[in-house]
Amino acid sequence: MNQIDEVTIWIERQSKPCSNCKEVKSFSEFHKNKACRTGRHSYCRKCRGIQGSQSQLNKAAENGEDVRECEECELLFRSKNYNKCRNCRGKNV
Repeated sequence: MNQIDEVTIWIERQSKPCSNCKEVKSFSEFHKNKACRTGRHSYCRKCRGIQGSQSQLNKAAENGEDVRECEECELLFRSKNYNKCRNCRGKNV
């Protein structure tokens, strides 16, 4: 099956896989993007949010702000009191 056939199937089913997390999700879970073949971004909303916040934290770290890396998931976060991000701290409770 070539890529054009796959895109046609995704459009018919109104779902597609996220390029980052690889989960097949509904089109409603992707931002619109006219430049893409399916009319939706390649990353789902959740993954794009994580990517955006990580980009902001990388810039903050470059500017000398206190940014740490989570011990479990290795995502960056701002905190002076913890060694794990909010999501990983919540999993252990």
